[in-house]
Amino acid sequence: MRIKILTLFLSLSIIIFCYCSSDLDEFNRFRQIEYRENWPETSKQLGQGVAKELNITIRNLHKQGVDYSNANESLEFKENFYNDFYNANPNICKTKGSIYEYNISPKRFVEQVKNLTKIQIEFLNRIIDECNSTTSIKEYYNVLLKINEDIYEVVPQIQQERLFNVTSVLYYGMKEIQYLESQGLMIHTSRTATQHILIKTRSESNENFGELCHKVLATSMLVAIATPIPGDEIMVIGAATAVATGFMVYTAGVMLYEYLVCKKFDKTADENYEYCQQEFESCYSEIIDGCSICLQFCLTQGYWPPYSTHKCKKQ
Repeated sequence: MRIKILTLFLSLSIIIFCYCSSDLDEFNRFRQIEYRENWPETSKQLGQGVAKELNITIRNLHKQGVDYSNANESLEFKENFYNDFYNANPNICKTKGSIYEYNISPKRFVEQVKNLTKIQIEFLNRIIDECNSTTSIKEYYNVLLKINEDIYEVVPQIQQERLFNVTSVLYYGMKEIQYLESQGLMIHTSRTATQHILIKTRSESNENFGELCHKVLATSMLVAIATPIPGDEIMVIGAATAVATGFMVYTAGVMLYEYLVCKKFDKTADENYEYCQQEFESCYSEIIDGCSICLQFCLTQGYWPPYSTHKCKKQ
């Protein structure tokens, strides 16, 4: 009898130990994830807010049976896309007064880029280059998390928020797009028609991007230079203002457009990049970081800005 009781006690002890160990492992796993996702609260809320707008709008577009198999870089497709996107977003009626503030003109673009410091521009270039060079989803997320660590380490605190806003939007936005892809809810394009099937056949840890687009130039530049409300604060903790909501809707639209069109950007082959880089190498400007500003403009707009507005000229 004692042997049976002892055996039962040992068995229960082992079960309880295994359960607690498993529970502890799970707790530690989530603590590790939480530790690595190291954004300030306002930036985290911004990224999650953009992800929410992506989720709502993409689901509505999917229900409507929207098909973008003809997605391209033409002005006609761009106008049609944004018209569809805003009509499918339930928050657009609250933000119509502010949504068009973010359709930045070339002149305003340059003025806004001038507000970025040298170290902010360096990190922004790093975000764009390293994200565009990743070959797997895991690598993409790790790149953003590593850049976050370096922002904390290197960038003066007063200059960190813009950069955290960029990494947060790219991180949470891509997670939402990846999730919708896996559920078969992404809008159909020539690229994404069978993507959700491919995702389900691969583990995330080894998943190559394949047909998933991870170009981030337009989205990164928009978030970096936008200043929707005074004090450079995009979100108020616990509540989004109408202007902040407008910014999140617009950013979600830019990110989805960039994802759907997926403009090829290869530094070794892209003619626009080579053209902009040649102009940059022979550039002279009286303005501090003026040539870097002109380079960012060229990469985004596709042409070198005139001297009359940007003060960049050849040496």
